[in-house]
Amino acid sequence: MFQWLGNVGVNRKLGFGFGLVLFLTLMIAFTGWIGLGRVIAHGDMLGLIASLNDQTKDLRTARMDYFSTRGEKGPGEINDLLGKLEPGLQTARQSIEQPADMALLDKQLGAIADYKVAFTELTRAIANREDARGKLGANADNAVARVATVENALRQSDNVAQFDSVVSLSKAIQQARYQVRGYTYSGQADAEQPALDAIDNALKILASLPPQLPDEHAANLQQANESFKTYRAAVGQFRDAQTASAAAVKRMSDLGVVLREASRNLTQSQTIVRDHEASDAKILLASAAALAFLFGVIAALAITRQIVTPLE
Repeated sequence: MFQWLGNVGVNRKLGFGFGLVLFLTLMIAFTGWIGLGRVIAHGDMLGLIASLNDQTKDLRTARMDYFSTRGEKGPGEINDLLGKLEPGLQTARQSIEQPADMALLDKQLGAIADYKVAFTELTRAIANREDARGKLGANADNAVARVATVENALRQSDNVAQFDSVVSLSKAIQQARYQVRGYTYSGQADAEQPALDAIDNALKILASLPPQLPDEHAANLQQANESFKTYRAAVGQFRDAQTASAAAVKRMSDLGVVLREASRNLTQSQTIVRDHEASDAKILLASAAALAFLFGVIAALAITRQIVTPLE
């Protein structure tokens, strides 16, 4: 190299020196650019993970609101959040290189898929439960109307015993409706049996009345009996829907815990990766700067020697 420099003119020697300085400057800048790019990429990844974590919290709030309002607002909010979470997790999955973090994202994606299934089951259960409520109201009203028709007719007669038997039936139906309302509004499992017992008591009285009353009331009593049997079946439908909805909510709650824990672990892991990348970037930049300084000093000494020595 020294022999080559000795055969080169002063202008070229200076040009080579300045070119070398420029090259070393570009090398330092390129090294810093690479390190900075990695740190920014991991910062963006942490921002995405934080956004997904916020959406997971919003999903929990939306699920609780949906269940408490019996789905009156519809499934739109939860479906929208699930629609945002899944592609966000897939984007993170494509960008992350660490196997352990990829496994966490796979776990979250699996939880989202299961969450969708559980939410579908919850939606179906709530629809069945509200359908049962409708059947309870309609059939109870029909039974009450039929019995009231018989009661009004007997009020005009002189047979007090027959009238009192229908009044007893009306009270039994009223008691059954009271017990059922207590069960459906509280949702407590231990309130179901008293409600069924009250219904069965009313049905027992209904079954005993036709032989005691004139035949003209048989049709109304028969329709009241059929309505109250359907009423009893609706209580069973409500119970099954309540059980299914509780199971779905429990499943969704458990999956929400999985999502939040995985997100928290992912945030911690990616923070460590970012800090490691930042440390590596500093070391790389410092190494590049040291090498540039060393090569610069060597080049400066060599060029100075080649220029100054002939003048001496």
